[in-house]
Amino acid sequence: MRGMRKGSKRRLLAALIAAVLIMHSFPVTVAAAGYELSATMKKSFDKMADAAGGTFQRNLGAQYGELTALQQEHRKRDADSKELRIRNDEALKVLRRQIKQLDESHLAELKRRVDDTKARYKPMLDMYTSINQQITTAKKLHSKEWAAILQIQANGMKAAVQLAKQDIRNKEAQLTAAKGQTSAKQKKIRETLTALEPVDVKMRTHREAVTRLNKQVASDWKTFTPHVKQQDAKASSEALSALLSRLRQISDHKRSLYDLEAETTVIINKAKTQLSKL
Repeated sequence: MRGMRKGSKRRLLAALIAAVLIMHSFPVTVAAAGYELSATMKKSFDKMADAAGGTFQRNLGAQYGELTALQQEHRKRDADSKELRIRNDEALKVLRRQIKQLDESHLAELKRRVDDTKARYKPMLDMYTSINQQITTAKKLHSKEWAAILQIQANGMKAAVQLAKQDIRNKEAQLTAAKGQTSAKQKKIRETLTALEPVDVKMRTHREAVTRLNKQVASDWKTFTPHVKQQDAKASSEALSALLSRLRQISDHKRSLYDLEAETTVIINKAKTQLSKL
């Protein structure tokens, strides 16, 4: 009984080793670089195509060539889109900061004038307020003479106080008006940038489509490679056809993504031009 168990274990081990050897006899490259048959499996593919001859041979060669070409196109398009996206992101970041800081020094100067004006008049205004409070207190105490003296002082300051308050109001009005003008300018530029929102929505749609198609391509590749191992030219060609159809769709989506990045650049540049003219 023990001998039988040992024999079963040896047979199981032998079967596992054989399975591993079979798997590695036709290695397939599916890495970050994309989908590509290994040198060993490419020889098997070429052998299958040669054996099929005629139309199948030509089709298989053309299909595999297109597989390589489409993936190269994808990598180039991805690199171009990434480069443009990085530039757009940085340009938009700088632009938004510039919009926020628009007229910053001018508004700061107007605010400084308001503060300086208030500080300059504060002693006089505080004194005027104090005198009027004392007048109220004197009247409550029925000190008519003291109230009268204080009233003379208040009357003497009244014109200067009115001018001071008007000066403060004028400078505050200037600051308020300037803030309003700045806000209007900022709003105009930000309205231009709202055109980015539908572009972003379209980008998300295309990216989601690419993700979905990439999963389908991975499944197609798993379908294709066993056919090559089995030297089934017809099934291999059909599997490649399905795979290439999805890769072409991915190409369209990636082309659209690049075009949308270019559209983003146009919108940002339009806003930058508006800002430069303010």
